[in-house]
Amino acid sequence: MRRARLAILVALGIAAVAVPAASSASGTLTAPGGLQAFQLRIGDSKAATPSFSRTPSLAWNPVRGAVRYQVQLSATGAFRAANAVVWSGKPVITPATAVPISLPWSGGRRLYWRVRAFGADVVSGWSAAARFRLAGGAPSRLPSGAGYVRWAPVAGASGYEVSFRNLGKVVATTTTVADLRDYAAAGAPPKVVWRVRAVRRLAGSDRRTLSAVSYSPWSRTYASRVSLRAPKRLAAVFAGGEHGRMPVFLFPPNGNAGLHRVYVAKDPACTSVVLKGPAVRGVAFAPRVGSGTADLPNGRYWWTAVAVERKGRTLADQQDPQAGCRAAAATFVRGAAGPAVGSARTPFATGLSPSGRVSSQPRLYGSPVVAWQPVAGATRYDVQWSRSDDPWRTVGAVRTYATAVTLPVGPGTWWYRVRGIDGSVHGDPWLSFSKPVRLTIATPTFTVVEG
Repeated sequence: MRRARLAILVALGIAAVAVPAASSASGTLTAPGGLQAFQLRIGDSKAATPSFSRTPSLAWNPVRGAVRYQVQLSATGAFRAANAVVWSGKPVITPATAVPISLPWSGGRRLYWRVRAFGADVVSGWSAAARFRLAGGAPSRLPSGAGYVRWAPVAGASGYEVSFRNLGKVVATTTTVADLRDYAAAGAPPKVVWRVRAVRRLAGSDRRTLSAVSYSPWSRTYASRVSLRAPKRLAAVFAGGEHGRMPVFLFPPNGNAGLHRVYVAKDPACTSVVLKGPAVRGVAFAPRVGSGTADLPNGRYWWTAVAVERKGRTLADQQDPQAGCRAAAATFVRGAAGPAVGSARTPFATGLSPSGRVSSQPRLYGSPVVAWQPVAGATRYDVQWSRSDDPWRTVGAVRTYATAVTLPVGPGTWWYRVRGIDGSVHGDPWLSFSKPVRLTIATPTFTVVEG
């Protein structure tokens, strides 16, 4: 008489429970298929080798009988080659995962990834490898102003390098603007001949197979007229409206002084100075990488510009910042809005749907992948979750260098929010939070079957 065997079969194959009845007769699991990389939602790139400006998330079709999956990411299609594997993820229960690395741009070079499934006591073979590439576009010029040039931001960029070609000089900046202090000296060229490229930095991995710094193509070479027409008053201009970045400071000359220095303070009297700029020529100052200035935390600031005179081999301010603020002071607010994480009803959340398919929607099984749009100035992100949005009580948090994360929450209704972290800030590095968005994790259903 045939012996009946009862097995607990977890619907949709997502819970960490033995499912021998779902395995094939030979006791093996099928290798996963349907591999796809995406940025915000499933299907946002359908190319055979999709190209992204920042690290994508990864998804695949669920395997019947699987209780865990593991993903590998490699610099070559030969995963066993020396130093080829650049990331090996921890096992996940959902057929989708986020890669916690700010991967560098690779241009035409491809990155490869594969996935395998785990059952109760069996492991599938690795899937066929899928591929994608990361690349940044060349910046394009935007209308400039007296004393500075600017360009459109490049998605995924960590910063920029500006080449002043007729001066033989390259400067670095985290903003999309560069002042023309180098063209204000006597004998400088009457035109600015320049080009710019975006820079992206690796974060979250120390693998030698990945470039620590990568670059977009150079922009076209532009020629801009050097206009040192002095502004009538102090003005802080945010390039492209990016309040998450530092502005360019415009100031009228003080008498016949050829050099000026910008001071930024936290109070109207300028007694609490938080930024002391270098002495510069011209009528504009934009912070540069390596110039001794740092980004500032979000908040309201007051600033002024004081004249600087040369005394022998030294430079001396003609007045202190407090006197400068009494004579002329201006204010600005640094603080971009929080990341866009979708709408309150439709977040950028991807996982296993109640119909058993990998999709992007607000009701999912297992641990979903949640994504967001990057914000200016953020070098890392903090993701928090709560059982309610009002009052908000943080239950857990995770940080990542990417713009997506696998959210480790259980069944029930959850709210999550995201904020950027600016690693270049000295002091409070936190940027603004996104609006909280709602996510429902369904409770797995069970079916008893006869084996």
